[in-house]
Amino acid sequence: MPPTAASVWLRRLIAVTAVAIVVVEAVNLVSADDPGYALFVRTVWALLRVIGFLVLMRAVRFGRAGARPFGLILAVTTVFAVARLTEPREGGLLPRIEVVVGFAVLALLCGAVVVLLYRSDAVAAHLSGRPVRRHVPGWVLTARVCVLAYSALVLVPLLVLGSGIGWFWYQLGGESSGAKVQVRLERGWGVSEVADELAAKHVVRSALAFNIYARFNGEKSFQAGTYDLREKLGVRGAVRALKEGPRIDYVVLKIPPGLWVKQIAARVAALGGGRSAQAFLDGTRNNAVRSTFEPADVSNLEGLLRPDTYKISESQDEIAILQTLAKTFDERATKLGLATANVQGHGAYDIIKVASIIEAEAKVDQDRQLIASVIYNRLAAHMPLQIDATVLYARGDPKNRKLSLKDLEIKSPYNTYLPNSGLPPTPIAAVSDKSLLAAMAPADTTFLYYVIAGKDGHHAFSSTAEEWQQNVDAARQKGLL
Repeated sequence: MPPTAASVWLRRLIAVTAVAIVVVEAVNLVSADDPGYALFVRTVWALLRVIGFLVLMRAVRFGRAGARPFGLILAVTTVFAVARLTEPREGGLLPRIEVVVGFAVLALLCGAVVVLLYRSDAVAAHLSGRPVRRHVPGWVLTARVCVLAYSALVLVPLLVLGSGIGWFWYQLGGESSGAKVQVRLERGWGVSEVADELAAKHVVRSALAFNIYARFNGEKSFQAGTYDLREKLGVRGAVRALKEGPRIDYVVLKIPPGLWVKQIAARVAALGGGRSAQAFLDGTRNNAVRSTFEPADVSNLEGLLRPDTYKISESQDEIAILQTLAKTFDERATKLGLATANVQGHGAYDIIKVASIIEAEAKVDQDRQLIASVIYNRLAAHMPLQIDATVLYARGDPKNRKLSLKDLEIKSPYNTYLPNSGLPPTPIAAVSDKSLLAAMAPADTTFLYYVIAGKDGHHAFSSTAEEWQQNVDAARQKGLL
């Protein structure tokens, strides 16, 4: 019997539907942003769904027109879909609708396949162009197809699964006698980058196996640094070694008193390891790190980083180093009594500003408290401080220590030669304990002026402009000015 127009369109509809489902399933599996093990579970679940429909097809007693198979499969699918709709699921209603639509499409496809299998003689005749022997019942062909489909969809995946498990188990093991190798993990690397590096250094045989095992055990990243590992260590051994942490190699960061924060940033960058002066500077100004003594309306750590010698590990980035310097300053300043200090109405932050000026100006220890007294006395008299160190800071070049008369006119809140200038808005340098103590306990004097008086850097102090001019003339005679 030649195929009718309806049967031809039915076959076309089935073919298009089958291709569409295969494409959609393939795209979903390929584009799924899942770890390898999760993708494998999704694939097995899809195969099991198909197997379930095949078993359902075999259990149906086919009606002649195929209406009964369609109705029964759609009924079962409807019940199952309702159960899925009421099941708790992340994402709200949309993912549930997607599941129901997917099952409905599969049900229609399976129902169409049932009809074709039932009319297997007509299908075979249409495909081959010759009559089929009538004594082969349609249900026999249906059973054969079900058995073949079951074998293809179950036995083959089981073989693949068994092989995969064996391969994965082999990748987990390793040797403890392999050649020693150093592996460096950079900051910001995820598990995938770590896996590639380990495979490149022959620590593991497969980056994929390491990726799967690490993620399955909840490892999202590993600490940056240098690790002493061995070749052929295996996935399990590599994960265990990385979880113990890197070898700690220290570099020394020396910060002498009087450095500007930009100079400290340059020294941090000079440590290497991918550290950046700009990243350090940004951290001092964007509230990534704050000091206990930093006012709420200030975002600047100038003068709030303790000068000292630090041992910096490879794993410490710019922000971690900044945290160490600020924390060390806070602890030391608190121990010295800065938190409760008050000098002539000036609180802790103003005292740090004074200490930073002392640090920049004093060359000998005996001058520190005297310079502090000059600063407080001029502030009390509402006189501009007229201190060269603040103008140098306003100019912005710590290497150029010479000033011109034009520099004294720079429009900057740090230029203390300007009228009504007062203290600068922030400290101007890292302060030592000696300068901080001098700022908290200035000498009791009437001095308002000082000028260099010796080659060792000590100063001559005076209370009047006339005395100061005499000291200036004496310094010029000695060739100090």
